Amino acid sequence: MTVAAVIAVIAGISLGVTLIVLLVRGIFHLDKLVNRVENQDAKIDDLGYRINDLGTRIDNLETKFDAKFDALNTTINGMRSEIQKTNEAIYETNKILVGLANHTHDADGRTVFTIPQ
Repeated sequence: MTVAAVIAVIAGISLGVTLIVLLVRGIFHLDKLVNRVENQDAKIDDLGYRINDLGTRIDNLETKFDAKFDALNTTINGMRSEIQKTNEAIYETNKILVGLANHTHDADGRTVFTIPQ
């Protein structure tokens, strides 16, 4: 074998070893990258669970607040009804008071109350 052939074989072997080393490094870095991606996937899954949990909590709070608002509306409507009844009673009382204030006496001395309509 000639010197040139030996140099070519050594260069080929050197190139092969270099490629193998680069390939092994690439596999090592790819493995690290795969591990990082898997770790990120796990974190994303965890965030998904947390988001779902928060959604459930928000739904529960919404249900509670809806019930409280419904109860509050019922109370307010009841109070409006009571206020309306009280206003009607006050109106009738005021009519009677006006009648008392505007009374007169007829020829026989009897009291005549004039209640406005």
